[in-house]
Amino acid sequence: MAKCLWSVLFAAVFLFAAWLRITSPPAPIRTPDEICYANFAGAAVAHPWTAAREQIRIFNSHPAQWNYPVPDRVAYYYSVAAVNALFHRPVMQSGVTLSTAASIVQLALVGLVGLRFFGRPAALAAMAMLSVCPQDLTMARRNWADGSCGCFAMLLLWLCMEIASRRRAWPWWTAFWICGAYFMLLKEACGFYFSFCVAGLAIHAWMRDHSWKPVVRIGAGGLLAAGLSFAFLAWLCGGLSPIAEAVRHVAQFQALGEYARQHQNGPWYSLPLGLWILSPLAAAGCAAAFAALILGGKLPRRELVIGMGALILLTLTLASLRMGLKNLRYVAFITGPWYLMAGLGLTWLAGLPRKTTGSIAAACFLTILVAASCWSDFRRFQEYFIHRDIQDLDIHNIATAPFG
Repeated sequence: MAKCLWSVLFAAVFLFAAWLRITSPPAPIRTPDEICYANFAGAAVAHPWTAAREQIRIFNSHPAQWNYPVPDRVAYYYSVAAVNALFHRPVMQSGVTLSTAASIVQLALVGLVGLRFFGRPAALAAMAMLSVCPQDLTMARRNWADGSCGCFAMLLLWLCMEIASRRRAWPWWTAFWICGAYFMLLKEACGFYFSFCVAGLAIHAWMRDHSWKPVVRIGAGGLLAAGLSFAFLAWLCGGLSPIAEAVRHVAQFQALGEYARQHQNGPWYSLPLGLWILSPLAAAGCAAAFAALILGGKLPRRELVIGMGALILLTLTLASLRMGLKNLRYVAFITGPWYLMAGLGLTWLAGLPRKTTGSIAAACFLTILVAASCWSDFRRFQEYFIHRDIQDLDIHNIATAPFG
């Protein structure tokens, strides 16, 4: 009976979240980044073999384009082109469909990882809070590559956890390298996240075996996946030189461009502040999970929680150090881990262990916390991104917009 109830609860949360994303009102105005992605995908539909080379040539020869996405994000806009070819939808709508699907898959992966490693209460809490996550709901209705980045980042995290939990894991390793190679072609920053995952697996292997052999094998595998990924990108774009030139232009404009200076700059704590403004109870739950780690609190699969915490801190730190990156889209990689940590933190605060529901009082306390978080976050999504029509997730717009 208890298993049946849990299954109903998980199914209800998942179906509600999927319905929310599918029926969300379309964005009335498309951002310049969305238009760029649609143009790239349209070129890929018309000229699949030469689109990337031509787009990156145009990009490098027109300085006005340097403030927008680089055409080297071939995994995303070729995927949009594939959706366009399969469903015969307009290119812009194909991109939105892909973002919506990525958001739903990410939610399912959060539930799967939570159930597999952290117990039903934490998994359900994480799924429920993510179902109304303002930034994720926003990315799901936009033709941005960031939603797909978040989905594949969560997929890689799941594969890492499965590999770390098994002795014979060659099918998981194969899936990890293939997904990692694709992931690095979604966006330039994906290479950093993939390297964090490879480093985490190497550290785990060394701590488990006290041998450098598995570390060398893991490092070689990571280099091979990255090499194949970049070789394919160079083949599509006509060499590494035009890619490096395009990335250099964008890096310059991220720091010096007018939009970046006005909207994506701020103090070092801007990104955590943005996460707190949009979802205060989820941020508090994440902070509680970090407190539990520091204070030696009882957490399931502690080594995996440490890995997630390190991933979150590294991503936020690197994004905070560089000027022009104070935008929650740029840390979409940690959306899944952030909400898993939040679920773990709130479960720890409520005093619920891993495999039992604990006392009725603790279960009720957790339910109240999660329900309050969901109600508050959905109100913020509607206020900021529906009624006020904030078109981006930059820290300036979020921090300065009044709420209530």
